Amino acid sequence: MNVLVAAGLSEGEAASEAKENLGPGTDTTSASLAHILWALSHDTPLQDQLYDQLESHGFPEQIDELEKIPLLVACVKEGIRWTGAAAAVLPRVVPEGGFEFSGVYLPEGVSLASVCQLILQTIISTSPIWYLRDPKAFPQPTQFDPFRWVSADGARFTIDAVRDRYYIPFSKGANVCIGAQ
Repeated sequence: MNVLVAAGLSEGEAASEAKENLGPGTDTTSASLAHILWALSHDTPLQDQLYDQLESHGFPEQIDELEKIPLLVACVKEGIRWTGAAAAVLPRVVPEGGFEFSGVYLPEGVSLASVCQLILQTIISTSPIWYLRDPKAFPQPTQFDPFRWVSADGARFTIDAVRDRYYIPFSKGANVCIGAQ
């Protein structure tokens, strides 16, 4: 807070900035982990299979080694998808030339220079939750199912073009969450 205030922000602005950086890094992570642990606690066979994979890799502690365990990665990805902890609205400005969305043409920004030098733009908004719960990409979207990401034995990652395109819990483009990694 002191650094932000020293840089010229008011105390209120500094508090707002600090809150914006703390919430996404703590609330979303803790909610996702809590939901993953809850789901695992209700599925003993999945627990056993995950334990076996962890054991076969020597119970690694380094992230690069943990990321090589398909079922563990699948549980984390599915937990992030299933929890939907980051339900924020992600507004977007319609680009130059306009855009057709579900059969409806949305115009690009229109200059209203004669009215207070303002620019009126069409803004559309979405939330990652709508993508992460879309049944086209995630059949039975309200179920915790790590096997949507791996083979039936949990030993190999799978590729699914629709699922992978709709998996955007951290947004995309210029507004991607800094916590995506």
